[in-house]
Order: sequence, then C-alpha cells, then structure tokens
Amino acid sequence: MRRNVRTPRDTLFLMRILMIGKYPPIEGGVSSHIYWLARGLGEAGHEVSVVTNAGRVEEDYRISLDVSDPEYRPRNVSVFSLTDAPPRHIPFSEGYVTRLVALGLRAIEKNGADVIYAHYLEPYGVAGLLLKQLTGLPLVVCHAGSDIYKLFKHTDYSYVLGRILQSADIALMSHSLFDVANALGIPQKRLRAIPPRSRHPAFSPEGKGFEFPHGWAKKGVPIIVYLGKASKHKGLLELLSALAQSTNDFRLMFVSKGPLLKDIQERIARSAALRERVMLSDFIPPWRVPSLLRSSDLLVQLENRFPIPIHGPGQPAEAIACGTPLLLSEEMYKKLEHSFPRGRAQFSIVPDPQDIDELQRVLNGALFDLPHARKIAAPATEEMHATNDWDAYVATHVEILEDAIRSRSLLRMFRH
Repeated sequence: MRRNVRTPRDTLFLMRILMIGKYPPIEGGVSSHIYWLARGLGEAGHEVSVVTNAGRVEEDYRISLDVSDPEYRPRNVSVFSLTDAPPRHIPFSEGYVTRLVALGLRAIEKNGADVIYAHYLEPYGVAGLLLKQLTGLPLVVCHAGSDIYKLFKHTDYSYVLGRILQSADIALMSHSLFDVANALGIPQKRLRAIPPRSRHPAFSPEGKGFEFPHGWAKKGVPIIVYLGKASKHKGLLELLSALAQSTNDFRLMFVSKGPLLKDIQERIARSAALRERVMLSDFIPPWRVPSLLRSSDLLVQLENRFPIPIHGPGQPAEAIACGTPLLLSEEMYKKLEHSFPRGRAQFSIVPDPQDIDELQRVLNGALFDLPHARKIAAPATEEMHATNDWDAYVATHVEILEDAIRSRSLLRMFRH
C-alpha cells in the first residue's frame, strides 16, 4: 500500500522500488554503491527489492559473507538473487537477462513495485527495460564506467545499450557523457546527471574497530590497507617492491582477489621482509569496511594509467570520512581534488607509482610520523563531514524515482 508522508518536498508516497544490479557478494564499487543506496532508501521508509545475479559471481570477485547476517538485508530491503546454475543447453550461457527478468517478476508479485531502478547497463539495464515493457512500470537507468567504456563501445552491445538509455523514463549519466546522450537523442527532460556521491553515516572516525587476527597487529606499528581487485593499473606490485626495501616496520593487509593475486603471492614469498608483515585477506562486505578503515593507519590507492577515464573509486573519500590518512597516485588525486579545496597538502601523493624510488620515499615519509600524517589528514575529514549530507543524497534519488513515476503517469493519462 502506498503511504502518504510529509517531507520538505512534495513527496508522492513511500515507494516500492525494484533495484536491479550488482550487490554483495559481488565485490566492487557498483555493488557497494547499490548496497548503501538500498540501505539508505530502506532507512528512509521505502520498500526496496534488490534483484541480482550476485549469487553466481565468480570466485575471483566473490566477497566472503554470511547471507543470514542482518546487515546483508538492511531494514525494508529484500534481496532476490540467482544462486543455482541454469539448465544445461548448447551453446551454454548463464542466461542472466532472462533469469533476472523472471526473478524481477517474482519480486514484483511478492512485494509489488512502483518504479524500477537499474544500475549498470548489461545485464541489469537490459533486464530493466524488459520488465518495463512487461509491467508498464517506469524505469530509471544509471551507467557506471566499464559498461560505457568497454561494453557500450563494442559493436555487439552498442545498439542495444543505446536503446536502453533512449527508452528509460530517466537516464542518469555522467556530465562528461551528455554529448553522447544528445547524440542518442535523449530528451533533456529525461536526462539527469548522476548525483555526486555521498557517504552513509557509518563512515565516521567514531565506531567499532576491526578485529585483526590475533598477534598480527602490533602496538605502534602502522597498518597499511589496500581494498579492491588485484589487477593491473593499481600499483600493487610496485607497492610490494617499495615496502620490501622499507626501513620502517609496518603491517600490510591486502583485502583483495583477482587476476594479479598469484603474482602478488609470489612476490611476497620471495621476500622475508614481506612474508612477516603482509597478510592476504578475502574481500569483506561493505558494512565491515568502515571498521577496517577506522583501524588502519594508511589506505593505499595507487591507480595509474587506468583505461576508463570516468572511473573514480569511492574508497578514498570513505577513508577520509573515517579519519584514515591516504597514499594516492597523482592520477587518483586529480580525480578527487575538486572535492577538497584545501589542496594536496592533506595527502601523501606519488606522482608515478612506477617510480619505485619515489614511491618508497613517499611511503617512508607517511610511515615515519603517523601522528603528523593524521594531523594533516584531519582538515580533510572535517571538511568531508561538513559537506557530506547523506539524507539529501537519498532524497535526490527519491526525487528522481518520483519524477519517473510522475512522467509515466502523465504519459498514460494523455494516451487515454
């Protein structure tokens, strides 16, 4: 039942939202974003049904988690996930689009829906468009980075993915892609800029700490953390080379899996200094990230020469919100600098992580005086909390979803 409420804006009702996209146990920025957004919408009183193929994610990108954990299904959030392999057929495929549509129809039958929100074009946007056509529900579509720069550019995908954006009641797109939207003929009234990211209140210096394995962390020894996929362009092997020569004691926790993991393991095995100090960890779910950041002395993000221009991981901002100092590549800093007017003095920055000597120099500087590192990072944390407005971020998405419902209702009215 639709429940009327009073808010600063003329809200239609507390909605039943069908979200289609990545979700834990899928690792990555999009999955984390959808988790926190679904949680925020649920905390605001909306009923959210998440439809995902997360249960089928390959092991290299699978978070180790317990789906019975209450945090997995926050308040007012239901999760519908594919878990089993499809029937055998030739040539074999997972058939994600068809199966997500079927799962979406079951979710709508069980919980109802007023609007569909699909994040990432393939397969979620495609499934969202089919559900829109089958149910008459309005559709909001949001792209990420790799679906545009890898899939959308490919001839096997471009025609259909373009139609997804054209056919959505509202298309959320990066400002840098508005020319693409215009070329696709998307009317301005159906085009919105992707809302700037905000952070859930869980990302704060205050709160529970992370429980490291007994005996691994030592008092006074800095803990360095890397969170993310083990892949090229992340500066991971360079980081290990620099740390292997470091004169400072440290602990490094790699919360990571992926194609570069074997090379990382071999690099650690060859160095006694690294074997004693580096711990490889499985991915952790989004709701445990704040506690890990609070308990860390340095978050490393050395992304460089990354092939997707609009890729901008949210972890550096999450670390700042938790009061954790950052070691960034110049490339990563440039993606963030607009958010921090006080400038680069708040961070340890490596011009080029492939320059091992320079990377080692910056690392030693960051590790030598941790109180100073936290002191220079403090203004960024204060600024983050002064400008961060999670409630407004959620409200912006509510307005977008409501606008899609309004536009669809008006279209139906004029058709009849």
